[in-house]
Amino acid sequence: MTRHGLGLSRQAISQHLAVLESAGLVLSRREGRYGFHDLNTEPLERIANRWLRPDTPESTP
Repeated sequence: MTRHGLGLSRQAISQHLAVLESAGLVLSRREGRYGFHDLNTEPLERIANRWLRPDTPESTP
């Protein structure tokens, strides 16, 4: 149970991971019978850099 009283099923977690993987935010790999999921921070870094960089001519109205 989570602190809000909601349980997380294996199916729910798998569905969330699939959405994150299709968005390119999670990279999945298998080693034998184990699956590993790695966070791909590159898309998030691009967004953060775009937000933090000074105004460019294309971003001004």
